[in-house]
Amino acid sequence: MALSGTLSDLGVVDLVQFPATANKTGELVVAGTEKEARLYYVNGRLTHVRCGDASGLEAMIALVGWSEGEFEFRQSVTTSEESVKVPATELVAQAINAAKERQLKQTENGSSSAEDRLRRVIEETASKLDYVAHAVLYSSAGEMLCGWHRESEDPGLLKLIDEVRMLFDNHPREGLNRIYLTDTIGTCIASIINDSFILLLSADELASLGMVSLASNRMNVALLDALNG
Repeated sequence: MALSGTLSDLGVVDLVQFPATANKTGELVVAGTEKEARLYYVNGRLTHVRCGDASGLEAMIALVGWSEGEFEFRQSVTTSEESVKVPATELVAQAINAAKERQLKQTENGSSSAEDRLRRVIEETASKLDYVAHAVLYSSAGEMLCGWHRESEDPGLLKLIDEVRMLFDNHPREGLNRIYLTDTIGTCIASIINDSFILLLSADELASLGMVSLASNRMNVALLDALNG
C-alpha cells in the first residue's frame, strides 16, 4: 500500500487506524518535529508502537498530540516486538483520555502553584506594614483565592467584594481600576490586578490615605511580578 503524506493531510487518529481498517501488514513511520514514531501492523492488527524511548500506550499518548509531521507506510516491514494487546481504536481512545487527564493535572498543578506564589507575596508584603490589617485576593468573579489577616478575618470583606464588583462593572466611565473606601474602622482600597483579580487591602484608622495607597501600589506590583514569573 503506497501511503505517504503529512499530518495536515490526515490527522493522527485517522492515520493510525487506516492500516487496521485496510487489513495491511507493514510499518507506519511518522516523523514529528522532534521525534519519530513507528507503528507495526500484521493483517490489520496493530502489534507494536514505539516513539522515542516509549512503547505501547505511552508511545501512543505522545503520538496523539502531534499536529505536524510526515508519514509513510512501508509494506511488509514487521518486527518481533509486541507492545499492543488491544485493537488500534481502543488504544487510540485510551491514549486520548490519558493525554487529557495529564493536561488537566498539569493545569491544576500550575494553578495551585500560581496561587501559592500569590499567597506568599501577600503574606510577605502585608506583614511588613504595621498598619495593614487585611489583604485578600479575589478572582474577578468574586471567589476568594487567598488572604492575609493580622489578627482575625474580617467578615465585612466577604460582603464588600460583591459591592466592589458592582461598582467596577457599573461605573459609567471606562478605565476604573481602583476604589477607595473609608469609614470609622479605617481605609479599604480595592484594585484590579491584571484584569483577572481584585485585591482588597484594609488598613486601620491611624493610617493615612497616602500610606494605604502606597501599600496598595507596592502589593500590586509584587502580585504582577508573581503572575508574570
